[in-house]
Amino acid sequence: MDQRGTLITSDDTVSSTTVTRKRRVIQLECKVCGAAAYSSYVGVLTCAPCKMFFKRNAEIKQKPLKCDFGGNCEINIFNRHNCSYCRLKKCFASGMQTELFRPSRPIQKRTNRKKKEIVAPTTEKSNALVMLTSRNQPQLLPTLTLLRSDTSTLSIDQWGLLSNLIHCYDEHGGFLVAERFTSEQNGLPLKARYKYGSLNALYSSLMTGSQLLFEKNADFIALSSHDRSHLIYGRLKYLGGIGACFILSHVKLFDNPAFYSASEAVYGSPAMEAGKATCNLIDSDVVFVKLGLSILAFSTFDYTFYTNTETSNLENITAVLRIQDMYIELAWRYLVYKYGHSRAVISFSNLIRCIFSGNKSTVEAIERKQYTDMVDAMIKQAKQTLSLND
Repeated sequence: MDQRGTLITSDDTVSSTTVTRKRRVIQLECKVCGAAAYSSYVGVLTCAPCKMFFKRNAEIKQKPLKCDFGGNCEINIFNRHNCSYCRLKKCFASGMQTELFRPSRPIQKRTNRKKKEIVAPTTEKSNALVMLTSRNQPQLLPTLTLLRSDTSTLSIDQWGLLSNLIHCYDEHGGFLVAERFTSEQNGLPLKARYKYGSLNALYSSLMTGSQLLFEKNADFIALSSHDRSHLIYGRLKYLGGIGACFILSHVKLFDNPAFYSASEAVYGSPAMEAGKATCNLIDSDVVFVKLGLSILAFSTFDYTFYTNTETSNLENITAVLRIQDMYIELAWRYLVYKYGHSRAVISFSNLIRCIFSGNKSTVEAIERKQYTDMVDAMIKQAKQTLSLND
């Protein structure tokens, strides 16, 4: 009750003695990663993690940062930890300035003869971001210049191939689809959530995204029309399944009991159990996950089944295996370069287990008509996109 005797309540009715006041919360986004932000730091609206990151990395006399993938990494809430160089670069591009740092406390010098003197702190321009190429030298891919200062065993061609492969698969689109799906379902009554139509649309969208591994791959495009069609027909169901698991594991949807139960009712318990095991085996390194999917795209294994139709084989299996071997070597050298031999062995072991688990999930799910219809539609769309005919 205020000084005039007016009662402030939270009801929706308004009378001579009752006034309604509503506070409106506006969700603000961090200019660097897109996470929720509640305050401004050095002139830019940022979240707490990006604030601390900039304060820690933009100070003078810091070790210069480097980007392994050309200095053009996309920074968002999911991958902001992957590349410090591009994250700091985006901080500066968003308007964050080291000149706006609060001065540190004065440093006092103790002397025996003189009084304590206050030494004023000096502010210098940050040199945390450095150019990886010289202006006077020929323009090269920024990632390739890393070979001058690191101990990597990757060749220049392999650095270029690595950069191309990681841009073939767009995981951010899948993250947005899954997040939008979660938001929409949370807005529905409990009994109306996770129905077949919405589940099927989600899985179809996530699995369809895997066809980009073929569309943007120059090695795939160089193959004959027959072999391209054969790989799409045989590999897309595996790529779609493991790719969907990759997205779902990041947004934690498999940890949602209601979502898991609804998916189980559609695709069966064995398929979902194998799918959850696949999620648990997916590596935390997004780059290696993309390399693993590229390896799988050119694999030649398939589950065995009986059919009255004549099976077709690859026309040039040697070329396909050569591409797969090239990607395997690239993935191995990348892991050894970034984590060392022991971690590389563990990651490759988990990749093999993940592929076997994904295969089991596909074999179980293929018994369900809902799943086969979805896979057939995905294959048909991929062939139309790539202008391939049977």
